[in-house]
Amino acid sequence: MKQKPTDTPLIDVKNLTLRIGNATILNDISFKIGTQEIVSLVGESGSGKSITALSLLGLQPDKSIIKANRMVFNGINIRELTSKNWQKIRGKSIGMVFQEPQSSLNPSMRCGKQLQEVLQKHTSLSKNEQKQTIREMLAEVQLTDTKRILTSYPHQLSGGQKQRIMIAMALLCKPKLLIADEPTTALDVTVQKEIIQLLKNLQQKYFGPEGELYAKRQELIRPIQDKIHDAIQQLAANNKYQVIFDSSSDLIMLYKNDNLDKSDKVLELMGY
Repeated sequence: MKQKPTDTPLIDVKNLTLRIGNATILNDISFKIGTQEIVSLVGESGSGKSITALSLLGLQPDKSIIKANRMVFNGINIRELTSKNWQKIRGKSIGMVFQEPQSSLNPSMRCGKQLQEVLQKHTSLSKNEQKQTIREMLAEVQLTDTKRILTSYPHQLSGGQKQRIMIAMALLCKPKLLIADEPTTALDVTVQKEIIQLLKNLQQKYFGPEGELYAKRQELIRPIQDKIHDAIQQLAANNKYQVIFDSSSDLIMLYKNDNLDKSDKVLELMGY
């Protein structure tokens, strides 16, 4: 049985604004993510989904200016973290699955070595323990041809296999938060659904990592989401778009310059 999230949120962001030069990329965003909770951030291209994820990892562009009343992860004020502090958190306390596995994996290094580097950096496991942990995690992401996978270079594997390796890599250290930034974008429809279901199954089994799934395709994420955080709502605040949430069909609709006022349904779903 799924446990209820604790009262203290794992992620607590309030009034986050991010600017690059004269452009406002994120405008006054607030959201919370509880433990053991899957959250979907839905929005059109350019609405700020990926940059929101990167800001939670301290990976926003160098010239970014961030302002926020609160940015807390697991009780830590992440705005005060140094580069050295972030290196201890990324990959260990926060796992990340990026959009494009081919560009995320090192093309000149065998996949087994890349997985082993994560454990070498963040754990004190012996080499034999590292190998055993990797084999067990590959089995968890349904990669059973272990020897071939570990000795292969990324270009020798399919897109679905590479994304499963990225998921395994993100979960090796059993992080408290797992961020998946549109993890199915580069995959065909059948594999997309397999990857989404895999993430759901892993979240239920490990219950420590909490999934924050970023996706554009509502039909993929509807079956697994606990809440929806809609990035497009920020556009509605600027009177550029009106967001309508249809509770009967779980659809999110956009209307340009429309005065209809039902966006409170979205806010209600978000817990505000």
